[in-house]
Amino acid sequence: MYTDNYEQEINLKDLLFSVLYKWRILLLAAVVGMMLMGGYKTLKVTENRTSTEADESYEEEFERFIEEKAAVDKTIKNLKASIDEQNRYITNAPLMQINPYNEIVSAADVIVKSKESTGSNLNSLLALYKSSLLTGEYLDEMAEENGYESRHLKELMSITDEDMTSDLAHVSMTMSPSHENQQVIRLIHINVIGTDYQTTEKILTGILNELEILHVSYKTILGEHEIDIQKMPVSEKVDTALLDWQQKVRSNVGTLNKELEDSLKSQDSLKEPLVSTLVEHPINSSVKYAVIGFFAGGFIAAFFVCLQYVLMDRVASDKEIKSRFGLKSLGSFYRKPRRKMFGFIDNWLRSLAGDDKVWPDDAVLEMITTNIYNYASGKKKLFITGFASQEIIDRVCQQIHKDLPELCVETGRDMINNAAVRKIMADFEGVILVEERNVSRYSLIAQELELVSNIGGEVIGVVVS
Repeated sequence: MYTDNYEQEINLKDLLFSVLYKWRILLLAAVVGMMLMGGYKTLKVTENRTSTEADESYEEEFERFIEEKAAVDKTIKNLKASIDEQNRYITNAPLMQINPYNEIVSAADVIVKSKESTGSNLNSLLALYKSSLLTGEYLDEMAEENGYESRHLKELMSITDEDMTSDLAHVSMTMSPSHENQQVIRLIHINVIGTDYQTTEKILTGILNELEILHVSYKTILGEHEIDIQKMPVSEKVDTALLDWQQKVRSNVGTLNKELEDSLKSQDSLKEPLVSTLVEHPINSSVKYAVIGFFAGGFIAAFFVCLQYVLMDRVASDKEIKSRFGLKSLGSFYRKPRRKMFGFIDNWLRSLAGDDKVWPDDAVLEMITTNIYNYASGKKKLFITGFASQEIIDRVCQQIHKDLPELCVETGRDMINNAAVRKIMADFEGVILVEERNVSRYSLIAQELELVSNIGGEVIGVVVS
């Protein structure tokens, strides 16, 4: 049904093939662009090719070479340092020597009680304990005794809150308040992991000894409180988090080695520029610009073809009429294309687009009458009009009289400029539009639909010739 506020939508497939059908124009424009750009560059390079330009070009290329070489050398140096450091870590760090499927765990619970402190004050006290145990100077002594580095020793121990799980799940500390006899009580849970229980027990003992030393100092300075240390039996467990960490560290080494290999290849590919190779050869330069001109010419031609497709008002196909106005297609006559050189390319494009179907005019006329019979919905008086030639309109009318004699059909061309046609058309129940490619205009079809709508008529469908 006609509506005067339809929206025109661009069918990208139709737009693409409308451009491809103009391949001769595109090719011609591309060749012209190639000749213009290539010829222009040839003249320019020939005129301006001097020794001064060669010297300046060499200096620029040499500076660029020095900068790239320095950047690659720095990258290689940093990668080697990172790989060496990670290899040392894998070899020396006790955390990397632990079997995640047989991890030794030594643990202890420390109960802290205070009558004078509030819960908030005791929380601050426990935070101070935790900080001192994790960063104290005693760790350096313990690390030296066990043959570790201090930073590696810290990875075997940690002190965290109950609701906090460390990345490696080595050690956890829980603090849970309760009130007994007006006392504030906190529970600290400490874990130490390792490869054997002698080492873990030795480290845990050192931590607890430091805790007792801190307790003597803190209860004098920060207030009276008690600690009760309860050691747990040594246990074994499967630590999947540690397994993931170890795999990640080893994977990082592999990644760094791959980056180092790529950087070494880049370093080998860097070649110091030679003066003789820096002068731009006119032939090579012309070829490059000819290629650019070829694509630029084709692109510009394609742009204007697309612009013509979008702005063109003449009817190109029945599909466009259907998409614009929502009319039913009663039939479309086949127009045989003119024979051209390299016509097989046009035939191939039409087969890709699905426009290679060919029906004789008699079959199209039978299809038109069949569709009219199906779409007319019992209407007996039909009027045929449009901007196609009178010959086409008469052929359609004759076929309807032949196949559908029960219908009353009359014709009249160009209702826009012919008032008599409008007057006759008002007495009919339905209207059939017959339009012709490259003759009818979309703007005039819109006016036809508006006139039919104004007199209360109905457009049965459209025929395109």
